[in-house]
Amino acid sequence: MARPDIRLPASWAHWTWLSPPRRPAHERVLREASLQLLRAHPQLAEGRFRWLPVPHCRPAFARLCRLVAASSAAAQVRQCIGVHDRRRLTAHIGRHHLDRLQRRPPGAFDMNASIDLDDRFALTAQGLALFVHAHQGRGMGAWYALRLPRALSEHAQAPCLPDLPRARACVAVALHLWRSRC
Repeated sequence: MARPDIRLPASWAHWTWLSPPRRPAHERVLREASLQLLRAHPQLAEGRFRWLPVPHCRPAFARLCRLVAASSAAAQVRQCIGVHDRRRLTAHIGRHHLDRLQRRPPGAFDMNASIDLDDRFALTAQGLALFVHAHQGRGMGAWYALRLPRALSEHAQAPCLPDLPRARACVAVALHLWRSRC
């Protein structure tokens, strides 16, 4: 699980969030970038947590976001039974996760959302939007948004987000699937 340094959010944030947008070369630049992030996003200091229940590396977190988006459109994912459909979803979320998601019975929290399962960028952005929405008010939403590139986070401002219990249920299903991947 990921442990962001609350004093140095620039070490957690993707380099596209920094000003200027490039990787910090040394500690002084990292401290200055962290100060700018804390000024621009004061909600980063509000979070009271030791760790976040997400994988530490960015590609794994992006895949988890795609899994959250797929769990929000579980009814649509269950209908993907063709070879082409399964291949593209396997590339986005993983074979084991796809199998478990398709075997999961329909639940009360299925949103029946229709999303483009071919567009990897939109799938990741939708999952990130659900992550941020599910953790609003806890001080963690800004940390999730900073982890992935800024373009994804800005694209993730979807106007049709579900109510809070459904978003939390989708995130919980995805985290459960992620942890039981072995």
